[in-house]
Amino acid sequence: MITKADIVDDIFIMQENGQKGSLTKKEIASVVDGMLQAIRHQVAIGNAVQFREYFTISPVLKKAKTAYDFKNGTTITMPRRPGVKIKASKGFEDYIKHIYESDI
Repeated sequence: MITKADIVDDIFIMQENGQKGSLTKKEIASVVDGMLQAIRHQVAIGNAVQFREYFTISPVLKKAKTAYDFKNGTTITMPRRPGVKIKASKGFEDYIKHIYESDI
């Protein structure tokens, strides 16, 4: 598993290459934070967020279900609740498959 800091490091290394005007790690982290906050907000208010050729993040309403309450020995109904669905694009899945198969 990688962390947000690892992503920031990767972006910094990719854009470094001696270019003038390159962003600092702190600036990159700020951009990444802002992007993640914007995605979270849009999904929270009911909008799907699509990154073509990568993935789509969509809000979903999970259905109500019954569960067993071990404390009281009864069944209870869990209400509908919000959730998130992340769907990879075909191109993204193909890329992962290609990398996976080349490592075998």
